[in-house]
Amino acid sequence: MKKIYPAIGVILIIGSIFFIKNEFNKFKILKNGEIVKMKIIDKPSLCYGTKVKWMMKLSFGSKVFSKQISGKYCEDHRVGQIVEMRYLAGIDMVLFPEEGVIIEFISSFIIGIFGLGLFGFSMFGKRK
Repeated sequence: MKKIYPAIGVILIIGSIFFIKNEFNKFKILKNGEIVKMKIIDKPSLCYGTKVKWMMKLSFGSKVFSKQISGKYCEDHRVGQIVEMRYLAGIDMVLFPEEGVIIEFISSFIIGIFGLGLFGFSMFGKRK
């Protein structure tokens, strides 16, 4: 069983690097992005359920973005509606104007540190 700990540590490290990169892009959008008007071009027709996350598509100029939305947001908006989103040219994602990213960034960082610790301790820790 102890032989699997280094592998789990590596998986956590690699996963956290992927998520940190994603959250860093969101942080760039939050810090440097601007609020723009985008058109909802596609969303589910039925959006029941509070735990389920739905996807909508937005257009801005010639670009199309996918954005995860809650059931409530899905119910409150319709295809063709213009909504405000936070956008930064060069990054293929958008944020809601009030969306934050700090907690997700810190969580990804902590998972990476945990994976590094698990890997390091399992490889170089005390041996019996």
